[in-house]
Formats: sequence, structure tokens, C-alpha cells
Amino acid sequence: MDTSPADLDAASSAPRRLPPAAWIGIAAAIVVLAAVAYVVAGDTGSSSSGASAGRGNPLLGQSPPIGARLPDVTLSRFDGGSVSLASAVHGRPLVINLWSAQCAPCVSEMPDLEKLFHAYGDRVGFLGVDTQESPVAGRPLARATGVTYPLVSDPTAKVFTWVRSLGLPTTLVVGSDGRLREVHVGRVQPPQLKRWLDQVLG
Repeated sequence: MDTSPADLDAASSAPRRLPPAAWIGIAAAIVVLAAVAYVVAGDTGSSSSGASAGRGNPLLGQSPPIGARLPDVTLSRFDGGSVSLASAVHGRPLVINLWSAQCAPCVSEMPDLEKLFHAYGDRVGFLGVDTQESPVAGRPLARATGVTYPLVSDPTAKVFTWVRSLGLPTTLVVGSDGRLREVHVGRVQPPQLKRWLDQVLG
């Protein structure tokens, strides 16, 4: 059968459909890019404070509860006993670091937090919260990093969910009044954390 020029024009102008394999490849590329962005976020971090809490934060599911009091959650200590988060402030600022043994930035920042813990002494409390894993998984990391500030286990991620984070590590700065002041997702740099602590100390 002969094909007329009109038929050729119609065929060339018709939209071409991608085969299913191509769509699968595109979807896989999107997933990979999202994963890379997540890893990069874990190293660079993103912060929210009272001034910026209402703005969109790609590393927080929603705006964090800046200004809210810590939730009434009791967590088991690595060394025995328990800690009531709502009463952990004891009239001084508190740094809460959410971490996991499977999180590389968590491992790399813990020695820095240990140094600040000693530098501030009794003026600032520090609390490490092993998030969404059993203490059996977290204890070896604690020993390897040499941290001496209190560590607790939060296997069901209650604190992580409360602060509306999407990544680890997540560091919270709480004022002496027990209210959340700052949230940082990703590895926190010591100078930045020191600035926040100096501000809440007045």
C-alpha cells in the first residue's frame, strides 16, 4: 500500500509514547537523586528557630514545635534507670541529640558534643537519644565514641516524631524553662551549637 505525504505528516506529528522500561528508568533516577539529597542533608544540616519555624524546611515534616514544652516521655538509660524528658532540664539549658548507630554523621559528631559537654560543665545538660533501635545496637557506638553524657533509648522514636524531623542526627536546644528553642537536622557544627547555647544562657 502506498503512503501519502499527508499520512507521513500525521505520523511524524503524533506524540511518541515511551516504553514501560523507560518509565521505570526515570522513576529509579528520581529515587536515586532523592537518596543523594538525603545523604547530603545529613552532612550539611538544616535548622529551624523561633524566627524561622513557620517556614518550609525540607528536612522537617512540618514546622517543629518551637516554644513548646518537652513531651512527657520516660526513656530508659543505657546505664540503668530512666529519664523523664519533661523534667530533664533541671533549671538549665539542655541539648538533646537524636542519633542512631546506623547514621554516619551521628558517629562523627558525637565526639564534638562530648567536648562541649565538658566545656559547659554544670551550666548545660546534654542527653543523647538512641532513636528507633534497640540499646543492643546503640551501646557499642557509645563505647566507641567515648561519650560520657547520659544516653537513653527511644526504640519507638517518640522524640523524633514529636519534633517532626525527617533525618538523623537531629539536635534540639531547650531553654532552662523547658521550651524548645532550636532544631537542627544533620551534623551540627560546634560553633553554631555554641552560639545557640550562649544565647539561651544569656
